[in-house]
Amino acid sequence: MLQTIEKAAQVLNLFTPENPEWGVSQVAQKLGMPKSSAHAFLNSLAEVGLLYRFVTGRYRLGFRILTLSQALLHNTPWREEAAPLMESLRHKTGETVHLSVLAGGELVTVNKLDGNTADAAPVSQVGAVVPSHCSAHGKMLLALRPWAFVSAVLDQHGMTAYTENTIVSRDELKSELLKVRKRGFAYDIEEYRAGLCCVAAPVRNHNGETIVALGISLPSERFHTHKDALRTAVIETADAISQRIGFDADFSESGRYWWTSVEGRDELKPVRRVRFRRSGDE
Repeated sequence: MLQTIEKAAQVLNLFTPENPEWGVSQVAQKLGMPKSSAHAFLNSLAEVGLLYRFVTGRYRLGFRILTLSQALLHNTPWREEAAPLMESLRHKTGETVHLSVLAGGELVTVNKLDGNTADAAPVSQVGAVVPSHCSAHGKMLLALRPWAFVSAVLDQHGMTAYTENTIVSRDELKSELLKVRKRGFAYDIEEYRAGLCCVAAPVRNHNGETIVALGISLPSERFHTHKDALRTAVIETADAISQRIGFDADFSESGRYWWTSVEGRDELKPVRRVRFRRSGDE
């Protein structure tokens, strides 16, 4: 049953804005499965409304996906709570502001406000999937997960080099994530797209769990000129959103939690000795 669900998820993940339609043979070739199996998966997903079958035999996403997405958005109130503070951050910096979560080891954009400058960063649209190992948001969220989780993500998605600055070594990424966890923010210095930089900070819920990352993206030249001010603005806004959705740094001894593996299970544990620095780079 589990393998069937995983295969169905792999089929659904093929459908993107760049590749909105797929045929049976294409799916079979892409996923390395027999055509009969690909046909069975596509047909089953179409029967429950997750896919739609054209008379030509090709498939696209079905409107049941829209129903599920609306249910998801309705039950993520922090997205709405973050919106006015994201708007304030955009007004203050003039740059593109985006909010992203980790899903299936990849980064998904859940909200975005375009910058108001002529050369504003062209960040992916809401719902777009971005690799986590080379994005500021992704590194911020991965840094607060156990290395076993990160390693599993890399096993599944790899470490594609998008620019000459992309981290493609596991040891280097592990070192980078340790720095991110200690300082409490993450950078993307032209790691995903040449000429673009990003800084991101964590947003925490009432349990102290980091549930989403907030960041801004902009052209590299402007980023390096205003790096410190931009970092401070992002951290302050992320903290404000956290407080708005119930996070209280004084509620517990540490005020912050991160995911750790305990006897094979991922659990939230308080960070007691590692303090997050709020200013300056490591």
